[in-house]
Amino acid sequence: MTATYTVTTTFGSFRFSADLTQASAPIYDEDGTATPYRTADARHSADHAAVLLLGYYGRDYWLSPDVILSEDEDGNQLFDGLRERPYLFSLIVSVEADPGERD
Repeated sequence: MTATYTVTTTFGSFRFSADLTQASAPIYDEDGTATPYRTADARHSADHAAVLLLGYYGRDYWLSPDVILSEDEDGNQLFDGLRERPYLFSLIVSVEADPGERD
């Protein structure tokens, strides 16, 4: 069952929807557009999905001057999920399923 979640961060909030019981189910942004992520990428967890989406929304959305970004072979800056994950988790205040929904 697809549920909608509200993520409250230290600087605002956003929503996403996902069926966290199905590994191949896409994770949708608040506009209903499928992101590149699937439930399996988020470990079937709303908290992990929220972190993936913060990374997906880009550094203009959440960047602190202390964040280290790597680059690919073409010079494009990349979100380093292993290094930045603790920082992104620290930005999340809560992840709540909308009333009547749960993961």
